Amino acid sequence: IHTVQPISEVQNIEIYIYEYHKWQSLLDSLKSISGTHLISGHNDNLLPMIEYLGANVEKDKLGHLEYDNLFKVTIQEGEVTGEIIKY
Repeated sequence: IHTVQPISEVQNIEIYIYEYHKWQSLLDSLKSISGTHLISGHNDNLLPMIEYLGANVEKDKLGHLEYDNLFKVTIQEGEVTGEIIKY
């Protein structure tokens, strides 16, 4: 929560908490909602989650200590885009 809370407050975005290995149902609900979605997770499930949504962020894997990426997934009228933002 600490990772996404600052941007959530600034952008007035609601935070949904998912179980580590049970994220499919949350993402299924996001697929039908237009807008920008910020997903925070661990290095071993974050990229599969982004791929599950249909976004391509051109990153094959995340290092265990790699913390300088924000992944922005936008769903607009059924079209999904992904972007990596370095901070």
